Amino acid sequence: MLRRWALGELDSQFFGGNDNSRSEVKELLESGNPEREVEGTQKALCHRAAFINSIPADTEWYLAALPLANSEFASIKTIKDSAGWQAYTRGSYLLSDAVNYLLANPGVDQRVASIIARFPNVSLTGITMIAENPEGILTIAEGTARMVALYKHRVLDRAFVNPVEVALGLSKTKWSWS
Repeated sequence: MLRRWALGELDSQFFGGNDNSRSEVKELLESGNPEREVEGTQKALCHRAAFINSIPADTEWYLAALPLANSEFASIKTIKDSAGWQAYTRGSYLLSDAVNYLLANPGVDQRVASIIARFPNVSLTGITMIAENPEGILTIAEGTARMVALYKHRVLDRAFVNPVEVALGLSKTKWSWS
């Protein structure tokens, strides 16, 4: 799960390196050598340790196909932060509200706007979600900007998108960010 998250992190604002270090870390993550992959994972996620460590210890991880029906998107939320996503959703933390706000205010977050503009030429590897049960509310732990672009492309533009494989963490303990 962490290796997948690390691959997604390479295109994130939280990645603490420059383009050369991104290339180096990507090479490590895709090396096929478990020791090098661990090294790449550690380098990619070093700035996110506290966030990752906040995930409940009882979380069980699965690879899951994300249903892309319009109704499924209604149960997806962003993390509960004190700035960004709170402002973009006006406190609802619903992905759909974030999309509507960001499309109405395209200059507010250049990183998200860039991912929307590049979609579908954006890697969806590493999108990570956490829920208390498979039928419940999904909280995006990693990949929110990519999920904004996916929502716009699939729901608003009504474009076809192949099923997306996500890392799904299920925990009976409520996560502090959801």
